[in-house]
Amino acid sequence: MTRSKLRSTAVGILIATIALAPFIIFADDNSDAATDEGRVNEEQPDKENSHEENGSEVLVTEQDMLQYIEENDLVALTAAKFEELQEDIDRLSELEDELAVLQEETEAASVDDEGEESTSDSDDVHRLYLVIGSGMSAGEIANVLEETNIISSASDFREYIENNDLESAIKSGQFMLDSTMSVSEIVGKIT
Repeated sequence: MTRSKLRSTAVGILIATIALAPFIIFADDNSDAATDEGRVNEEQPDKENSHEENGSEVLVTEQDMLQYIEENDLVALTAAKFEELQEDIDRLSELEDELAVLQEETEAASVDDEGEESTSDSDDVHRLYLVIGSGMSAGEIANVLEETNIISSASDFREYIENNDLESAIKSGQFMLDSTMSVSEIVGKIT
């Protein structure tokens, strides 16, 4: 079973448990409210929200469920929100798979490069598969590029972006970069 399927199954089980727990817990607690003959107390309002258990009716109101959820620090989701989250999980799984494929390709390329003789350590080419998320700042990108030896100075990169008013032009997405590229080439690729 793949990680994404396992994660999806776990999320489904968790949400089902959260959704059904109040009914099970309140059904057991309210079963004492029934009389000895198995009748329901007259104080319980309508039968729409009731649940039959062992011949007696137990009422679980929306307020009871909300109180239980709040007391136990739980979260209730609508079906639409659950579907939205499930789609996000699926998309993340797809991106993880794409990233794994690209990492394998990068590793294969680096293995090929290792077979060739290099004249010095300064000739090493560093490659980076950069994923820019929505709202990622130029400073964050510059730090990543510097840490991975794609650029030599994060401050030079930030200055270039600021001087050319390109902060808002940075696109979300996936970009293959290497240390042979100039700052202007890198910026041109991500904007």
